[in-house]
Amino acid sequence: MPPSAEGHELYFRVMSDRRGRVWIGSMIGLFCWDHGQWTRYTIADGLRINGVSHVAETPDGAIWLAYREPAGLTRMTFPEGKLHLDHYARADGLTSDYALFLGVDSLGALWVGSDNGVDIRKNGAWSHIGRDDGLI
Repeated sequence: MPPSAEGHELYFRVMSDRRGRVWIGSMIGLFCWDHGQWTRYTIADGLRINGVSHVAETPDGAIWLAYREPAGLTRMTFPEGKLHLDHYARADGLTSDYALFLGVDSLGALWVGSDNGVDIRKNGAWSHIGRDDGLI
């Protein structure tokens, strides 16, 4: 189990990436099990909030995070082994800061379900599917 602050944490999503790391979103941050060692990422590392509810990996190896609260998305990369975070919100093309799911399709596009439809990131650009496109 991931290291815990008090022993009764709430965990949301578990994902393993192509490098064999295991990622676990929780109320106290994002945990990563990497070849025998746990690392926990929190707001101290640059996350928007500690409550990470969804985790997905895109074909470029980036780890995408969605939060328990409306805080947008975070894209994690590790150039030269150093943590780098890019944050995305409504000002960056999302139609909502409240993500309800993350997924990656067979072509590598990131799908973000929200309280305002679905946003899709493909080739660095966002598109949207909403009520006008037939969603309920």
